[in-house]
Amino acid sequence: FLLSGSLVFARIKGDDGEGLFPPLLVVVFIAYLLALSARFTFGRYSFDVGLPHKVFDILSIFRSSGRFIWVVEYCLLFIGIASLIRLAKPGHAAMLLALAAIVQLADLAGPLAVMHQRFARIDGSDRFTDAAYLGLGQGHDTLVVIPAWQCQLWNAPEHDYPWPIFMQFSNLATDNHLRTNSFYAGRTPAAQARYHCVDFPAALERAPADRHTAYLLSGNMFRLLGAHIAATHFCDFAEDMFLCRSDRNKTGLSERAQHAAALLATAKARSAAP
Repeated sequence: FLLSGSLVFARIKGDDGEGLFPPLLVVVFIAYLLALSARFTFGRYSFDVGLPHKVFDILSIFRSSGRFIWVVEYCLLFIGIASLIRLAKPGHAAMLLALAAIVQLADLAGPLAVMHQRFARIDGSDRFTDAAYLGLGQGHDTLVVIPAWQCQLWNAPEHDYPWPIFMQFSNLATDNHLRTNSFYAGRTPAAQARYHCVDFPAALERAPADRHTAYLLSGNMFRLLGAHIAATHFCDFAEDMFLCRSDRNKTGLSERAQHAAALLATAKARSAAP
């Protein structure tokens, strides 16, 4: 919108684009203010600028605005490169652009190296290793996690499983080429959260479990849905989760699942006692 307005302004002046640059400077300045941060980084180096609380409270209103300025930033970057090529001699423009690229590479080299090292350290610790999880994709096309990872209330005193287990859910679905209802999202719309966290689990109680779906349940949810799913699936207990699959040619609970379910029932009874 700002760039379109600048173009219209330039056409009204009728100067073949020369009047475009003063408005663009205003756009650049506004974009700079919106994306301004009290933390400055270059490569691996970072330092914070101390701000009075009152100033920080005002600036924190725009704390996420740097994301929304990206589209404008790309447009400005394109115009800046085009203007440099148009106004400078070809050799000088090439040198300046090469220098800018070198600075960009130097800035990104450190974070990219850290990211590479982080991925290199990923191993089996982010995967379920119990034999109960092997070959899950051979007889199923979907993995349903109850409750879905995004339904956790992390600020609650108790929740169904720890934060890091998200990667285990994701890798289990990915390694077995399964669709899944469990995912990470920075923002979850209210209607979508209601479907995954309320409507879908409630509908599961009213209909037979799907034979093409494997179910992964926390202890709390297994107490509510375990008997219902075990009518069509065989449920095992492995690595603190109940896994119910339909490709075992039998239904019910394994010995481990029976033992875990009994412990859960005992713990629930004790917590409910006065």
